[in-house]
Parts: sequence; C-alpha cells; structure tokens
Amino acid sequence: FIDKTTGKLYVYPTGDLEDQKITYAYDNQEQMWYFANCKNLIINGIRFSTGRRRGISIVGPITEGVIVQKCSFDNLNDGIYIEGN
Repeated sequence: FIDKTTGKLYVYPTGDLEDQKITYAYDNQEQMWYFANCKNLIINGIRFSTGRRRGISIVGPITEGVIVQKCSFDNLNDGIYIEGN
C-alpha cells in the first residue's frame, strides 16, 4: 500500500514469502529505503540492486534495535548508510 499523502510504502504480506521474488521500483535519487528514528526493525533477505546512491539509510538519534541480515547489495555507490547514536 502506498500512502501518496505521506509518501510512505507499507508492505503487508498475504502469505508466505519464502523463496518468492518481489520487485520494488523507486524514484528517490538518494536511497532505496530510508528509516529515521525507528525501533525494533529487521530487514532480512532482500537484494538491493542497481541504484544511483545507496540501498538503505538509517538515521536519527533515537534509532535502536535495527538488524540488517542476509541482504545483498550490488551496483550501488553505498550499501548501507548509518548516522546517529
């Protein structure tokens, strides 16, 4: 679901996504995914490929409990950018 008012993408899987291929197109010049001041987030098993800058940006002084695991990053300038405490 895309909330066009806030520009946020919400993903609600309807079933088991194991071994499924999902394509997500984006138009952001800086990063594919951006998280600010988030808590208890797990990003697991995603391939970030062919972008202009970075795959994931995680920023904010109160961000905590973020885990990025089993992901791959290719054809990007930066894989992951982290800023904050």
